[in-house]
Amino acid sequence: MSRLGVAVIGLGRMGAPYARVLSQLPNAKLAAVCDIDAELTRRVAAEMGVPGYADYREMLAAAKDIQAVCVCTSDQAHREPCVRAAKAGKHILLEKPLATTIEDGEAIIAAARGAGVKLMVAHLLRFDPRYARAWQTVREGRIGEPIHVFARRNNILASGRRIGGRTSVLYFLGIHDIDFLLWCLEDKPTSVYATASRKLLTDLGVDDTIFALIRFAGGSVACIEASWVLPDTSFAILDARLEIVGTQGAVYVDINGQGLTMIDAARAERVDTVYSPVLHGEVQGALRDEIEHFVTCALTGREPLITGEEALKSVRVVAAAHRSLESGRAEAIE
Repeated sequence: MSRLGVAVIGLGRMGAPYARVLSQLPNAKLAAVCDIDAELTRRVAAEMGVPGYADYREMLAAAKDIQAVCVCTSDQAHREPCVRAAKAGKHILLEKPLATTIEDGEAIIAAARGAGVKLMVAHLLRFDPRYARAWQTVREGRIGEPIHVFARRNNILASGRRIGGRTSVLYFLGIHDIDFLLWCLEDKPTSVYATASRKLLTDLGVDDTIFALIRFAGGSVACIEASWVLPDTSFAILDARLEIVGTQGAVYVDINGQGLTMIDAARAERVDTVYSPVLHGEVQGALRDEIEHFVTCALTGREPLITGEEALKSVRVVAAAHRSLESGRAEAIE
């Protein structure tokens, strides 16, 4: 079996799990890891038994067994490593969002297209079996024509603090649901009106919560609720729900239960059983499925489920929502 040599750029919240999955896939080989945090790089590299680099440019030039990279840097820092990786001839799996500006997103897509490499953006909900089944239900026409959608994705305050103002809650959280809606409804979003509240993260200069009301060309409307200021003592770090009401039925997703609650002397918590649970020493779930899909596409030449062009549609919606926050009125989506 052919194995794809993959390096991970950025070893934060998502990058380290990416490295662990790649080290366990039969058709992939973790070739190197990279992060500007020298101690973090040293620790992950030692754990994975691979070279560690502080500069991805040095890594791309020095490591000869890299055919692809996973870019897991902060949301606003995607453009340069992706463009350089593409010019070096490496396939790219990019942690969502594609970018935090339309210009950066277009530059990443152009670089990948010009180099003839695969570009996949990691919108994880497409690999969550609950959301994927909801998508299938809508696409099969079982609920008729969608009328309205409500999607919630709220994180605890520690998450907003950890991000430190580097991106907005819509780019960090809400874009998950926006990508899902565009994939699911297959309808053109025409305008968005957004409103926000700032009370806890004012020192970081970002909104605590954003509500975005999206109108589609076919007449459907969607409300996106995104927040990262839930109490840190919450049962789970994420409160996410989806409701799609159609002319002949409805579909609901509620991820909060997870099917597993654990209680010890410190706290009670609902434990992840879908996205990246560890089972018998290996990472399983949607994250593994997503990365394995990318590896297969890179090895076989198949088109990824989420291309750069697909991901750019969601960036356009969020960009319009931020324009709406500034103008106080509904804004057209480019």
